[in-house]
Amino acid sequence: MAEISSDIVIAASAIKVWQAVVDFSRYPEWNPLIPKIKGRARIDSELEMHFRLDNGKTKILKRTVKTVAKYRELLLEGSYLFPGLCDGEYALILQETATDETRVIQRERFTGLFSFLAGMLSPVSKRGLRRMNEALREFIEGEEESEGEHADEL
Repeated sequence: MAEISSDIVIAASAIKVWQAVVDFSRYPEWNPLIPKIKGRARIDSELEMHFRLDNGKTKILKRTVKTVAKYRELLLEGSYLFPGLCDGEYALILQETATDETRVIQRERFTGLFSFLAGMLSPVSKRGLRRMNEALREFIEGEEESEGEHADEL
């Protein structure tokens, strides 16, 4: 088994972070790794995920939604090539902190006969997860600031 993960703290509630994460229509606005997802965050639904690779090309992977725990966890599963060779389990976990912030944990676990090759097969890398977390934080915290500025105008 191989695993990559990245986490970040965002100055927003888990509700606000969850809304951004499951609103796939807004991914082109903030997500540098996955600018497009077709489908819905519902258990057993299939998502068509468009990954932007470092070379500028796009890789399309299909993932099945396995867990939707509103405001807490989104779990997706899929296979590279064939089931059992290199299977991936992607988890996005939200943990509220005591200071009304949210820790976002993204994790990809690889199992199967060729899981040791996950780094070559998967478009997801630790650097990619980190970039995605940072972009999510900028997107959400930027919206929070924007809302605060508009409140002053009222």
